[in-house]
Amino acid sequence: MSDKFPEHATRQKAFAFACKAKYVLRVSLAARLCFVIVIIMDILLNNPVSHGYLSNEVPHHIRGRLWVIGCSEPVIVELRGNFLRDIAGCRISFFNPFPEPSLEDTLAMHSHQTGTAGEMSASRRVSQLWQRSCRPSHPCFVFDNSTLKNMLLLEWFNPQGQRVLIRACHWQVGVSDRRWELTEAQEMAHIRATRIQRRQFLLTREGR
Repeated sequence: MSDKFPEHATRQKAFAFACKAKYVLRVSLAARLCFVIVIIMDILLNNPVSHGYLSNEVPHHIRGRLWVIGCSEPVIVELRGNFLRDIAGCRISFFNPFPEPSLEDTLAMHSHQTGTAGEMSASRRVSQLWQRSCRPSHPCFVFDNSTLKNMLLLEWFNPQGQRVLIRACHWQVGVSDRRWELTEAQEMAHIRATRIQRRQFLLTREGR
């Protein structure tokens, strides 16, 4: 009996291998595409953060912890940069009375957040339109009809190509004594640099 496979069997094996190779290639490309989609995005933490703190008591350094619904350990935050003038040199603590899980944002976020600080302020004045856009959907939340209100704004850009955002008008915020002061010129330079980085992020996200 010959040890050689019949020609038709060889062709069948070759065809099966080619199909398998094509399938692996498709899966690989799909996985890479999903990776890009997940990475280049906004991470919105208005709802899933239950409480936390950030400190800018050392110039050009922001350190802190965020406790996020769905995460067993707090998210570590270590950023380069400063808060804006209203809270520069301070440690801020915050509490979200109506936390809600956000599986999409939680899964896409790395548990150790590093990168560059964007605009970070506890006194961004916003209209009712902005207040409504960042309010929680919790049934116990009562909307405040104030015309203008202070919004907590925390923004940073991480090495994964993500822009992380917290915009909240209903959180309880505490601010410590100031350790040092940011000058107006330094603040304006920081805002300009943030706008450039934000524009680059948006262009990358849109694939231009």
